[in-house]
Amino acid sequence: MRFILIAILVFGVYSAARSQVVTPFSIRHQTTQKGGIRYVSNSALTCAASGACVTAQSQTAPSGNAQNNDYNSAFIDMDGDAATFMSSSDSLALPGCTEITWAGLYWGGDLASTNARWATKNQVRLKVNAGTYVNLTADQLSTNTVGYATYHCFKDVTSIAKAAGANARYTLANVTATTGATNKFGGWTIVIVYKNDLQPMRRLTVFNGLTVVSNGNNTTVPISGFLTPLSGPVTFELGAVSYDGDRGQTGDNLVFNGAGTNVNVTDAMNPVSDVFNSTLSYNGVNKTSPFLIPAYSNTLGYDADIFLPNNSAKNYIGNSTTSANILLTTGGETYLTQVVTLAIDVYEPDLRSSVRVLDLNGGQVEPGDVLEYTVTGKNIGSDPAVNTFIVDTLEGNAVYVPNSITITRGPNLGAKTDASGDDQAEYIAASRTIRVRSGTGANGVAGGQMQNSPQGVDSTVFTFRVTASSDCVVLACDNIIDNSSYIYGTGNVSGNVFSNASNPDIFDGNGCPIPGSTPTAINSVTCPPPVAGNSGPICAGYQLDLTASASSVVGYSWTGPNGFVSGISNPSITPATTAASGVYTVSITVPRSSCLLSITTTATVTGPSNSNGLAGVAGSGASQQVKPVSSQGGLYLDAGCNPISRTVGSGAAPVTGSVDSRVWVETAVPSFAGQPFVSRHYDITPAANAGTATGTVTLFFLQSEFNAFNAATGSTLKMPTGPSDAAGIANIRVGQYRGTSTGNTGLPGSYTGGSSSVIDPPDANIVWNASASRWEITFPAVGFGGFILQTSPFVLPVTLVSFNGEKMATDILLKWQTSSEGNSARFEIQYSTNAVTFSTLGQQQAAGNSNSIINYSWRHQSPAPGVYYYRLKLVDIDGKFIYSNLVAVAVGDPASFRVLVNPVKGGSLQVSFARAGTAYITNLSGQVLKQEKVSTGNRQIDVSQLRRGVYLLKAGSSTQKFIVE
Repeated sequence: MRFILIAILVFGVYSAARSQVVTPFSIRHQTTQKGGIRYVSNSALTCAASGACVTAQSQTAPSGNAQNNDYNSAFIDMDGDAATFMSSSDSLALPGCTEITWAGLYWGGDLASTNARWATKNQVRLKVNAGTYVNLTADQLSTNTVGYATYHCFKDVTSIAKAAGANARYTLANVTATTGATNKFGGWTIVIVYKNDLQPMRRLTVFNGLTVVSNGNNTTVPISGFLTPLSGPVTFELGAVSYDGDRGQTGDNLVFNGAGTNVNVTDAMNPVSDVFNSTLSYNGVNKTSPFLIPAYSNTLGYDADIFLPNNSAKNYIGNSTTSANILLTTGGETYLTQVVTLAIDVYEPDLRSSVRVLDLNGGQVEPGDVLEYTVTGKNIGSDPAVNTFIVDTLEGNAVYVPNSITITRGPNLGAKTDASGDDQAEYIAASRTIRVRSGTGANGVAGGQMQNSPQGVDSTVFTFRVTASSDCVVLACDNIIDNSSYIYGTGNVSGNVFSNASNPDIFDGNGCPIPGSTPTAINSVTCPPPVAGNSGPICAGYQLDLTASASSVVGYSWTGPNGFVSGISNPSITPATTAASGVYTVSITVPRSSCLLSITTTATVTGPSNSNGLAGVAGSGASQQVKPVSSQGGLYLDAGCNPISRTVGSGAAPVTGSVDSRVWVETAVPSFAGQPFVSRHYDITPAANAGTATGTVTLFFLQSEFNAFNAATGSTLKMPTGPSDAAGIANIRVGQYRGTSTGNTGLPGSYTGGSSSVIDPPDANIVWNASASRWEITFPAVGFGGFILQTSPFVLPVTLVSFNGEKMATDILLKWQTSSEGNSARFEIQYSTNAVTFSTLGQQQAAGNSNSIINYSWRHQSPAPGVYYYRLKLVDIDGKFIYSNLVAVAVGDPASFRVLVNPVKGGSLQVSFARAGTAYITNLSGQVLKQEKVSTGNRQIDVSQLRRGVYLLKAGSSTQKFIVE
């Protein structure tokens, strides 16, 4: 049995009352893996050239007694590079199947603060093999004045060592120290922590700090937090990096006490009472040429040694032991220790997994082929693993085949469901993860026990299937399925949790497992490349639609002009301005893949060609556009991108289909029946149901047109003189003339075959659009035709605040409110089923004269199903009258539809329709964003292009809000 660790090693330093601990030792790096620790080291100083120096350098331990006390120091400089003042080298030679997992460079030396190189002591140069030097600056620097004037540095060089590999030469330059004097020292060591799957599992720990060990000032390093095996061998490796350990000066020892007795740690190169003796060694073997350059057997003051104590008698540490002490002692000489390393065989699981793949269709993997993956999990460690499970997460280019998980070897054989909790496996769709609980005793919630075996006799093997993606967008970004599994478990004895990634179950020429994922290339040569597009060129005010090749799997990220960003495939900009012109980039990503595909499209948005920003030129006839009312939010523009008007379907019988919107601008302020109206006037004519369709209309006007009206009329009821003119805003009335304009003039007198009415737009709907420099007047329309803007012609016998109608059970309740009345006689309530021919329902006595709010109502009892149009005939005591605006109410029409899922997730609105027809989706302002023909029954409407928010669904006379998340 091997050494058992059940917790992280705890490392500290204890010393006597006269402690010489400069920097307490702490864990720099710790891991549990198959492998070990090695040093790459050399000295920075040697003796000044002389015959005696050569003799000193060649003394092989334990013989000889040459010390740096006897020689003036000089830099080692072997690289022949004039840019370096010091250089020395060492090679790393590790066996096959080795991977560097961590590397730390330590250097230091004797150096006074007055030395010219004091300021650059934390800077060195490192070269790998025959490469060029790279400059390094220490991550950590400490200085010492106890017994010496020294400095000590650390630099993490893991990335360099990983790139260099298991067999590399390292040359370090410009480690500074004091030269030209005796008793001086300096050197460097790269501590290499490596992984090798062919070696035992070990706990690998690197400690660093600084202690000055002198006579009477021994240092104790306690370690704890482990448990040795109850029986069997306990083995370990112990290393130390020290300065100024002199050859031949006795009394210095490295001592280990894990069994109640201090036992010296020695080997053939490092004898008792002279362990720190200027050597670079591993397991009692001195480093020599060709590894070291120069290969001095006596470094004259620098030690970097790793010991492999013989613990067969368990005199260092025995079974069932939870702590030990490392002692650094001396009987005379003084030395400094900067690094201690420990590598201990551990009693732990070693969980491994591998993934193989087979194309069940044979031949080259084509889009849509079915692939079968075989995943193997095993424990080749020394401790059984409990709560063992394996996960495999799919990339976006692989589509899981439902209920395809089958355990084919080991406990719990058989097919498994995708559901959680009912057996040992499940497929988690949200994260695209397959999870299999393995080992004896595994069930629907917990993994079982996997016995340890170097041959993996208790392994679990399971298979699952995927379909190679046929999504060309996915394949353009990433057509290689990289599959990896991860195995997890807990040591049965230690209680430590372990995990490991899979390999492809293939090996190199040396028999070493090749790490990484299992790749499978999908042949995608028949796929067209993804493209991006847009609906331009368009006019400003319209909706700019951006499009990218469709995929239900990938992620989209758009960027563009004016700070535009979006995370959906086909976003829109509503309304688009000229600032929206430019290049748009969509970045496409595939789930669990590192691929990034970027494509671009260039959009053009054109502003109005007229200098005043509106359609129509005085005296030049009509400017018009004919198009579906549902497109571009109902905004109508002429050929020069100049706005005409806006019409949106709303109300009881929403206008649909093609609408002809026209505008005229007269050269002078026109009049009708002796009353002037604004020179800009309109005709809006739907192709279907022009007399009965309902909607919301927005008309545009210029302030200059209002000014001309005011100047021409001299009326006391003026148009607003500016945005803050509340009285002028309140004066505005819209005259509506139903029917057809004879001669295509759009003038009020040219309309035949229809009625007329007065519309008093709410003041809140008469707004000044500062960015467009225009007035926008919005009002509900019942029936369409000509529209003019006036004030004085519409002086009513009453001030009508509101007039509306609503269904009340089987009746229709009409309500209206007045704020003032002058000589008013009565209200005649009229209705129509076609908005052309009206009948009188009855009449209501008026107040006569009043300056107070008065509320009126009328109930139309039990009308037959249909759409009814109501108006008030306001009659004064002289018999003069005028009509109110129309109100439309639908009755006898049960709910046309029902939203089944609200809020909407996933881009699909699910609706049950009671009858066939047209469904409209609008924003809360009534702007139609989408319309679609629907049939009866449950239907799905694609709303993936809608941003998050609240919207209205309209069909027939029914309207319902829904939320997109």
